[in-house]
Amino acid sequence: MERYHFTPEVEALIRGKSSIHIGQDLGYTLGTFPNHHRALMSTMLYGRKLKSPQPPDLKYSVECFFQRALRFRPDDTTARMIYAMFLTANDRAPEAMRELERVEKEAADNPFTSYNLGLIYLDLREYNKALQLAHKAMAQGFVQTGLRDRLQLAGKWQDPEERPTAVK
Repeated sequence: MERYHFTPEVEALIRGKSSIHIGQDLGYTLGTFPNHHRALMSTMLYGRKLKSPQPPDLKYSVECFFQRALRFRPDDTTARMIYAMFLTANDRAPEAMRELERVEKEAADNPFTSYNLGLIYLDLREYNKALQLAHKAMAQGFVQTGLRDRLQLAGKWQDPEERPTAVK
C-alpha cells in the first residue's frame, strides 16, 4: 500500500504515485484502510490546500472519509482526534468538543493523547482545558514542551500545583 499509493510524495501532497492526481492515491489508501491516520491527515490537509470540502479527484468528501473511519472503528481515538482537528479548522467547535470529550473518556490514561488533546483544545481557545491536559500529560511522564510553550505564548501557562507528599 505505502509503496504504491501512500508514498512520501503523496503524504506530503507533492504528487500522486499511481496517478497524477494525489486524491486518487489518498482515496485508494483510505478505501483500503479507512483508519490510516496519516492518510486521513493528508486528506484533511489536501482539502484545506485546495480550499474544497471535496477535492475534484477524491471520490468522497474529506468529511466522508472521517465518517467512514469512525464507522469502521468507533473506538479509534486517533482518527477521532484528527476529525476534531478537521471540525476545528472548519469552525465547528461544538462538534469538535463532543469528539474531544469522547476521546478523553476513552484514552484518559494515555499521555500522548492527553498532550494532543491539549493542543486541539488550545486551537479551540479552551485555555483552561488545554492547561489541565498539559499538566496531566506532564504528570503522566510526557516530556514534549510544545503545549506548554504555546500556552506560555498565549499568556495562559501556570505551573502545576505541587501536591504534598505523605510523610512516613
